[in-house]
Amino acid sequence: MDLGIADAKTFLALPYGKIAGTDELAAAMHNIIAQGLVNSGDYVQALNELDASIQLAPKEPGNHLYRANTQKRLGRFKEALEDLGQFERLGGKLDAEDKLMKAELLMKADRYQEGNALLTGIIKQGDSSGDKSQYYWMAFLYRSMFYDLLDQTEKAFSDINTYVDHMEATKQTELTGLGYTYRSSLLNKRGNFARAYAEALNAIQITPKAADAFAAAGDAALSAGKPAVDYFRKAIVLGGKGPKLYGSLGAALALDGENEQALQAAESALKAGKGDANSLTEAAKIYRLTGDSQRALDACNKAIALTPDFKLAYGERGFTWLALKQWAKATEDFQRYPDKGISKAGMVCLLLVTEKSANKAYAFASGSLTKDRTLYYLYQPSHGLPYVKAKRFLPALRKLARAAGY
Repeated sequence: MDLGIADAKTFLALPYGKIAGTDELAAAMHNIIAQGLVNSGDYVQALNELDASIQLAPKEPGNHLYRANTQKRLGRFKEALEDLGQFERLGGKLDAEDKLMKAELLMKADRYQEGNALLTGIIKQGDSSGDKSQYYWMAFLYRSMFYDLLDQTEKAFSDINTYVDHMEATKQTELTGLGYTYRSSLLNKRGNFARAYAEALNAIQITPKAADAFAAAGDAALSAGKPAVDYFRKAIVLGGKGPKLYGSLGAALALDGENEQALQAAESALKAGKGDANSLTEAAKIYRLTGDSQRALDACNKAIALTPDFKLAYGERGFTWLALKQWAKATEDFQRYPDKGISKAGMVCLLLVTEKSANKAYAFASGSLTKDRTLYYLYQPSHGLPYVKAKRFLPALRKLARAAGY
């Protein structure tokens, strides 16, 4: 007969003393209570129960695996990765689902090569054994993300296309929509905003209750200069949450001149992330776009103080330094923001154009516009300039300079 939470609590209240095996049994009781707390969404208290379980049975690998899952839910990715490592050191074997979780954590830790290798292992194992479970196909989706972060564009699209083709062929509507949503994001990052927008609309058509599909449509609309606010609001109504979604809503509102509503979105971002580095960075973006550079700078500084290795905060602070015309400080921050925003090449172009050297900027960038994906990021409306093709790069740079007050 399965024990329930009440039974587990009753057992832990007993004065069982030093009876042989009771530590392990008590650890199991803490796990039962933790599972109930996780199911009810009380992850902090669940973590306390798991800490107690591990203290009683430190060599039980399963305790560390369960705690890793709970750490991940709390956004404590480094700690979750450490728990997975301890699980393996104690002899635990990760199954395909656990490996996907580990890949997510490796992505958060910027360990892209390692994560890519882990996913490649899942795919190779499926190819050799013929056991192509759902996790096998999910590995293609995840690996596409890693290839994107490693700037291997063709491989990123190859993997996401493989994933989508399978989900379409097997008529798995929800997972097909997920594929469309991610492919929209990938297209958006590569500057193909029209296709990104169309792909997000495809996702909405087949998964009309998927918050992520509406958020992707909002991101693509924002990049393409289309109305985006309603998409983000619909994503929230459908249960979408998290600082990034509120940050995107705030950016869209700010670009529409709705500063008061944008600042309300900033407060929602802070509340959603409980004032962590991510939520502070999203709020900082909104403050910057509503013209309050000092408040944006303060939020970035607080985010960095809380989490010194949170690279997005350095990137946002870099844009804030640009607004304050602090070139050296902007350059320094952008150097700590690789692969996720403005690149060194993009920074050089900005400095050249703001120093009235637009011709040099064009000469510098014309050969790298299609090679350096981070230049596209610079031209998204939320950072001051719509996307333009290479032939319009020079007037676009001048437009950016004017928008920045130069």
